Amino acid sequence: MSDQPTSIAMATQHSASRCWVLLLAVCSLYVGLAAVSWPFRYFTLLRIYVQTFLIGIPMILSAGAIAGGILTDMMAPLRGTLRILRNGGLQTAAIVLGYLLFLTAFTTFKIAIPEIVPFYADPLLASIDRTIFGADAWFFSHLMVNRPMLLFLAFQYEVTWKVMWFAMFVFVGLWSDRKRGARYLLAHALMLIICGTVLATALSSVGPIFYDRIYGGDRFADLAATMRSLGDATDTWQTSNYLFLAYRSGQLYLGSGISAMPSIHVAVAALNAFFLASFNRWLGIIAWGFFAAIAFMSVETGWHYVSDGVLSFIVVSAIWYGTGKVSETWG
Repeated sequence: MSDQPTSIAMATQHSASRCWVLLLAVCSLYVGLAAVSWPFRYFTLLRIYVQTFLIGIPMILSAGAIAGGILTDMMAPLRGTLRILRNGGLQTAAIVLGYLLFLTAFTTFKIAIPEIVPFYADPLLASIDRTIFGADAWFFSHLMVNRPMLLFLAFQYEVTWKVMWFAMFVFVGLWSDRKRGARYLLAHALMLIICGTVLATALSSVGPIFYDRIYGGDRFADLAATMRSLGDATDTWQTSNYLFLAYRSGQLYLGSGISAMPSIHVAVAALNAFFLASFNRWLGIIAWGFFAAIAFMSVETGWHYVSDGVLSFIVVSAIWYGTGKVSETWG
């Protein structure tokens, strides 16, 4: 009987190892394909990402370790921080480094989307929104919020979402549950590959904010005028100009590439909501509330059609369920 806990621990560790091997294989294949297909683009973007995050990454890692130290050992937070760094510091650094390589591949593929499949899907996606709602969905969303609420929601979409995206990798790196951490990272990798590369290429589209600039005409002229008039309420119009300039010039910029369907903003928020809800009810409520805010703002800002977020949610749900089955089977 005394050997049973040891056997269970060994089985769990073996299962986690297999999940990590699968994760490494998937990510290596994805990164390798991007680097081989567009070597100049990939390595130029990698240099840009490394230079950009050279200072930010140590700061994020330190903040995560300090926060964990405070939560785990309030009487001696420094001791708790050092313990966390000792136990998970190397793994976290490896995850963040791997994430930079993966994110570079993601951007490389995203820039290549119109080269592989020219933008075509927007007229259909815009028509679906108008058929369902009787008008463009962004118009109704603007009627639902006042300026103070818009400022709050825009901050969640433009700032909090990015912080959460990076913070989750730090948390998983420092987390002692290797098996569940591997499941989250595998789900995240599959989400970016399936939603951000495979489906984004098959359903090549730009979103309402770019519609007139890519296809011509004034189909979304009212949206453009509205977003310009908001000024400092959101940075949507300025960011869209930045991305459009990168697209037209062919220059490689941080985060460049245009793609709307499916929505990565919504996909990441949905995955994090599934993950955090697996801890406890209250975290789940907060995370799903955040997901709702991101889904709403993806339409309100004109970055996405409603169908972009719907497809993202469906795909992420399937990925989370599938990775759970894999984890259980290997458990």
